[in-house]
Amino acid sequence: MLTKIAGLDVAAVFWVSNRRNTAVNRLMLSATRIGDGYVWAAVAVLMLLFAEHGTTVFLQMAAGFAIELSVYKIVKQNACRVRPFVKFPSIINLVTPPDEFSFPSGHTAAAFVTATVVGWAVPLLVAPLFLLAALIGTSRVYLGVHYPSDVIAGMVLGVGSAAAGLAIV
Repeated sequence: MLTKIAGLDVAAVFWVSNRRNTAVNRLMLSATRIGDGYVWAAVAVLMLLFAEHGTTVFLQMAAGFAIELSVYKIVKQNACRVRPFVKFPSIINLVTPPDEFSFPSGHTAAAFVTATVVGWAVPLLVAPLFLLAALIGTSRVYLGVHYPSDVIAGMVLGVGSAAAGLAIV
């Protein structure tokens, strides 16, 4: 089963890499920059200042991110999965990754922590935030720095960490 998933991962990365174009490159670079983390800090502060129960939402985000980052670091250091562009030199990375390994996707995890907590607090934002989080995850594969399973793991990590943050605050 894992061999089949790994094969699909590689096939997907090559499929996407062979279909890049300038307009989509710009979109994906913009999406991945949103996922760099600064935006999530700004969202947390905006929630603190302007949301109903802003202090609670801020603390839920902080708890979700603390859990996500802790698990992320442990998993990333133990999985040591080589990024697609390193393993397959014909895959050109269109962005420099923040670290050496690919599993799980931290950009995706952070986007889903934010989408889950803020979506819980402001239900009107659930759909746009989850679409943005999915776009950020997709951008990581498109840009050649992650496999789809890295992104799926990041999504699960982000939603799970956010759920834990919501539960403990």
